[in-house]
Amino acid sequence: MRISLIEVPYDCGRFGERMGSGPLELSATLPPALASAGHDVEVRRVRLPDRFFHEVAAVVALQHEVRREVAAAREAGRLPVVLSGNCGYAALGAAAALPPRVGVLWLDAHADFNTPESSPSGFFDGTCLATLAGRAWAGVSRRFDGFTPVAEERVVLLGARALDDVEREGLSNSDVAWLAPPDLRADPAALPVALDALARRADRLYLHLDLDVIDPAELRANLYACDGGLTVDEVTAAIAAAGERIEIAAVSLTAYDASADDERRGPAVAARLLAAVAAAVDARA
Repeated sequence: MRISLIEVPYDCGRFGERMGSGPLELSATLPPALASAGHDVEVRRVRLPDRFFHEVAAVVALQHEVRREVAAAREAGRLPVVLSGNCGYAALGAAAALPPRVGVLWLDAHADFNTPESSPSGFFDGTCLATLAGRAWAGVSRRFDGFTPVAEERVVLLGARALDDVEREGLSNSDVAWLAPPDLRADPAALPVALDALARRADRLYLHLDLDVIDPAELRANLYACDGGLTVDEVTAAIAAAGERIEIAAVSLTAYDASADDERRGPAVAARLLAAVAAAVDARA
């Protein structure tokens, strides 16, 4: 398989800091692992101009660049894999580069379903799935390149367990299909049913892998990691199940903070997840 790793090493517009460190480490370690499995890998580097950006301005600028790189990879017949510090510009850029009727499988410890008005932290990433679905940042969204909100009925949120009350209420009043880890384990049919519905409504899939979806016992991905997460095996099984039903057209691996990962498990976990993606894509070829 031909893969483009799109390195976007920013967290809140800061280069290489906190979760911005993860893409730098992954872009150095993943190519040899992928090449040894027979894949043709290139690394594309996204950088902001050398001036000050506040967070939302950085999101807009990086969304433009991610969209351009994802579109270029697809045009060249390559699978775009965005290695990103933050979730927002990765998702908003990748989804904008895909054809209409894109579906989203979003794996994350957090729902990212706040709005600027409800956010307790003011962190853009805490609003980014709501923004992708057209619920937040309407004015800012008009500055994104090629962006159209994704219909909520084409979004499956998997693994989220750290939500505030406003997010829970918003999700309960939405058409997003949300499966927390206990839901996945209590009903083995829940994810296949959700993915079958998604496949009927969407033509391509954007796969969002925030690494803190994984339980800290297997990977402490960042400072926001919390107990009760999915195992790596559960995530790879979800990837395979999604790939059986719909073409995976773009992927993001986000929110890996190398400084929080004392045992440096992140690169090996990321390689396993991308191996599962490659197997799912190859199985449909």
